[in-house]
Amino acid sequence: MHVSWLRWKSFQVSIRSVETPINSFRRNLMKHLRISVMIILALSLTNLCFAVAMAAQPQVVAGYQHTVGLKPDGSVVAVGSNYYGEPEVSEWTDIIQIAAGSLHTVGLKSDGSVVAVGSNVSGQLEVSEWTDIIQVAAGSSHTVGLKPDGSAVAVGDNDYGQLEVSEWTDIIQVAAGSSHTVGLKSDGSAVAVGSNYYGEPEVSEWTDIIQVAAGSSHTVGLKSDGSVIAVGDNLSGQLEVSEWTDIIQVAAGYQNTVGLKSDGSVVAVGLNDYGQLEISEWTDILQVAAGFSHTVGLKSDGSVVAVGDNLSGQLEVSRWTDILQVAAGSFHTLGLKPDGSVVAVGYNGDGQLEVSEWTDIIQVAAGSSHTVGLKSDGSVVAVGDNDYGQLEVSEWTDIIQVAAGSSHTVGLKSDGSAVAVGSNYYGEPEVSKWTDIIQIAAGSFHTVGLKSDGSVVAVGFNDYGQLEVSEWTDILQVAAGSFHTLGLKPDGSVVAVGSNYYGEPEVSEWTDIIQIAAAHYHTVGLKSDGSVVAVGLNDYGQLEVSEWTDIIQVAAGGYYTVGLKSDGSVVAAGDNGLGQCSLYDWNLGGVLLPEIGISLDSYRFGEVHWGKTSSTVIAISNTGNDTLNISDVFLNDEYGVFSIDSDISLPIDLEPDQSIDVVINFKPEALQSYIGSLIIDSNDADEASIQVPLSGTGVLCRFGERPWSKKISRHGRVPCSFPGVGFGSQDCEAMLGFRGRSAAWWRHNSRTAIDLGLRLFQRRVPAGPCDTRWN
Repeated sequence: MHVSWLRWKSFQVSIRSVETPINSFRRNLMKHLRISVMIILALSLTNLCFAVAMAAQPQVVAGYQHTVGLKPDGSVVAVGSNYYGEPEVSEWTDIIQIAAGSLHTVGLKSDGSVVAVGSNVSGQLEVSEWTDIIQVAAGSSHTVGLKPDGSAVAVGDNDYGQLEVSEWTDIIQVAAGSSHTVGLKSDGSAVAVGSNYYGEPEVSEWTDIIQVAAGSSHTVGLKSDGSVIAVGDNLSGQLEVSEWTDIIQVAAGYQNTVGLKSDGSVVAVGLNDYGQLEISEWTDILQVAAGFSHTVGLKSDGSVVAVGDNLSGQLEVSRWTDILQVAAGSFHTLGLKPDGSVVAVGYNGDGQLEVSEWTDIIQVAAGSSHTVGLKSDGSVVAVGDNDYGQLEVSEWTDIIQVAAGSSHTVGLKSDGSAVAVGSNYYGEPEVSKWTDIIQIAAGSFHTVGLKSDGSVVAVGFNDYGQLEVSEWTDILQVAAGSFHTLGLKPDGSVVAVGSNYYGEPEVSEWTDIIQIAAAHYHTVGLKSDGSVVAVGLNDYGQLEVSEWTDIIQVAAGGYYTVGLKSDGSVVAAGDNGLGQCSLYDWNLGGVLLPEIGISLDSYRFGEVHWGKTSSTVIAISNTGNDTLNISDVFLNDEYGVFSIDSDISLPIDLEPDQSIDVVINFKPEALQSYIGSLIIDSNDADEASIQVPLSGTGVLCRFGERPWSKKISRHGRVPCSFPGVGFGSQDCEAMLGFRGRSAAWWRHNSRTAIDLGLRLFQRRVPAGPCDTRWN
């Protein structure tokens, strides 16, 4: 298979070659154009072939009320509405492209297979048997796949014929709208099927198209000259793109259209009821995506920006990394980081997320609407709802563990006693007589204590028998839900008492459990192999943990479940209505890893005078949480025009947040363009060797170009810029041996000068008016 690939660099795409006769006229127009197309037509003179990029490139996509991001390691993160499980992508691996429909998410794997999650009401997730797919697109309720032979497949809703793509050929990109499907052909034309209520598939006359996008009821085409055309519904002005120029990628939302310009800025037209068009100040954008009522941009540094509707947390992308422990309240989630700080997401109506200034924390607990933190000195801090005095912990000392119930807080002291504050409606804080306690747990209205001999005590609300633990023995850990109590035994089995309305105590068959957690109406168990089991209420998908792996701790909130992985990342399932499951960017430091950071992905020195030196500084930093060892820093330079001018003794160790500066010099030796690269070797597990491309051009002069044919004034400035060579200063004239020549000499010998210049320099060198006067 002959392959000619788009080489991606931070979503900047240069089309190297498209060599068939039908595409030859487009080759130069498309050269060096960055576009957000995840596929490339690989053509040879003898056959038609396609291929799939085997390495993931960063990408963002936007659905109805959710946002999805593809990471370089092939993993996927997502925030926003979780009503149908559309952001449940945390276990995906080897993904190379993503697409978001209204209520579903699609991922293309490196082997050409496809995965999908979310709503399947119309069968839009039925992609498990697809093979050899090289690009995917997701509409409102349908999914489209592009195959290497230029054909397309589609599943899902077909009420308007949007799946009728079986006869398509020579397709190089697909896009899906609410009820229509669009295909870009290799000759720059477009085809479309589906709803024609607003004329959205009327693309038959389009030419020179290099990318297509489909909105709810409109279709957008990017032309090779950077202009944009659009058809379909124009109710909110989403088709008003005729004056756009220098566009390199387009995206289409519900009733809005977004364009990415070559300078990294963004333009947008259409409906702005949620501020989804407020992108005028965005800079350094590499890719854009448009959801139903929100707009997302991927920046050159790998960060993400978003504007518009945030009802379901779909804009919570600003912190898309180090956590030691997690805790879950009714509608909020906590993460403890290695430096003793705490992060929190979810509902903040009572201030339960106000933990940003906490320091020296060693454990966290989450109540219904309050948050508790244990400090390294044994004191306790708390924020959130204090209606029942559950925050009155400022005088506590010698605390070694904290727990939080619905409206009460419990602390275990180093001497085995316990203290508690908060609601006493059911006697839940009546723990003053407890002794020999080694662990505590708090349910909604009851408190549980594990004694050093393995027995258990409990106080508080007992209408469901959740306090009936007096006969338990050999218990290693206790947990408490709203109305049930759990105990973990040394053999890995679990015992439970209390409400069985939703099956939350149905744990009798569990084995190999090493940790337990309980929420309102569900129970979670962590197994010794890192997998997780769960029983109870599953209305929000809080039990969907069967595919979790490498988990080292679990927590259960009101209607959701959280898992901390061995690498410090966090996964979650269940209710995300208030953003409490928006944890995909968290890395809580479960594993210490160095991570290299480079201040410049590439550097262009531009035009530099022949024989002169230009310099730049590239900073190498450690953005990880363990020592980064820089073993070598060297240049790949065929011509010897680049050099390192830094006093660096290698190898060198960089601690977290430390950096070093490397000075790179460029001294051209001839009038030509040069390329090279700076190579940095380190112990970064993901990027052991990084190349930073370098480029520059040697020139004779750098002045504004002027035509040589202008009349020469005997007593004025002499315009001496010639086709093929320019003279822009006395130095330049001296180099060529022309200094001091009279105007008459110039008039009679201009062709000689030009020919000499052409022979000497073999290329056009921009120059400007000479600043010398002639006799």
